[in-house]
Order: sequence, then C-alpha cells, then structure tokens
Amino acid sequence: MFICGWNALFGRVDKVPGVCFVGTSFFYIFFIPIIPLRSYIVREGDDDWLAGFKGVPIGFNVKSILFAWIRAAAIVTIVWYVGRFITGWWQGPREFYEGANNINEVVVALDVPGWNGVLIIALCTGVLLALKAMSYASAGRAAELTAIAKAGP
Repeated sequence: MFICGWNALFGRVDKVPGVCFVGTSFFYIFFIPIIPLRSYIVREGDDDWLAGFKGVPIGFNVKSILFAWIRAAAIVTIVWYVGRFITGWWQGPREFYEGANNINEVVVALDVPGWNGVLIIALCTGVLLALKAMSYASAGRAAELTAIAKAGP
C-alpha cells in the first residue's frame, strides 16, 4: 500500500499556546514530508488531521520546513535502528567470521547495531526533544502571529 498526499501540516513551529502556530503543508510519501507547498498560520482548534485545517497563508517559513525535515529524519532513523535491534534479537545468534594475522575465527553473536545504534537512537531522541523546546514563539513573534491569526479569515 502506497500512501502519499498533500495538504498535511508538518513542522509546527512558533507555537503560541491556546492561540495559534505556524505549519507548512507538504507533499508527503508514507507521512514523510518531501516537498513544501505553503506555510500557514493556523489557529488552535482549526486543525484536524482527518478533516484538514483552516489557516492564513503566509510565505514559506524556513524554520517550519527545516523542523519538519529534521523531525522526519530523526523519526525514520529511530524506527530504522529499533527495527534492526528487534530483527537481530528475533533471528538469534549468528556465526561471523573474524580474521586477524591470517587466522580465521568463528564468533557467535547477535546481529544487532550495538552501542553505536543505542547512541544514535539517544542522539535522535535528544534532537526531537530539542526541537520541541525550540518550537515556541518568542514574545515579539507571538504578538505578531496572534494579530495575524485574529485578523485572518
């Protein structure tokens, strides 16, 4: 099943709690944002994943686009490494051939990413948490967005 579409909001940034946020509509494949279409200021409550959204169109918001792509990359990386851990443990130990100084030795081990996989998952989780913390609007930007959202359609 191939899932693609457009007009779904990704990269929600400059959040003003209870009032509005900035999001970008993307063409997406498997819910991974690919091509940005347009950025919007969306009032709180005017966004529904199934029914769509109502927003005030603005020019491309670079912060929103970058946040969407970085979040997607981090989530895809986490899913990839967790999947490798699960399949590695599910398959059980395998034989690997290691050689040093022309001596081949058989090593039985799990085929999992190891500590580097754990560190990559931790790094991606940290990136997601940092993006969440940086997605709120400053006081000046919040006043600007609130005025535009209230004046919009």
